[in-house]
Amino acid sequence: MNKKTLNEIIQLTQECITHFWQLDPEFAISHFDKDIVWIGSAQSQYIEGYENVVNDFKSIMKELKPCHLLKQEFTVVQNSGNTCAVSGRYCTTTDDEVGYFFQVQQRCTFVWELVDGIPKIKHCHISNPIGELKLS
Repeated sequence: MNKKTLNEIIQLTQECITHFWQLDPEFAISHFDKDIVWIGSAQSQYIEGYENVVNDFKSIMKELKPCHLLKQEFTVVQNSGNTCAVSGRYCTTTDDEVGYFFQVQQRCTFVWELVDGIPKIKHCHISNPIGELKLS
């Protein structure tokens, strides 16, 4: 992919995460490929296939509060012609109107593929540092 396309895909990755944390999963969903794999930070979140990932993204919204992102860093870590991988890290922080403060660092990797010239998400992985997990 050329530099312009890579910059657009970095921007799309940031927008997908931003919309997600504003309780709008539809933006990211509109960029899913039919053959997508989603790995989230919850134990059950190793999910394959468009419908399954869409259902999980929508069900997550019931548990979340609106948040914004701070300290965002995103980098293209692989570029192989029609496929690229973007990794990033950021802090997710509750919006003021939520009524309480919560902040967590997250990391992500998005694998994008140009399908008929349109960037599609083939793989999405979001995790939290091990020290932030609650072990029972």
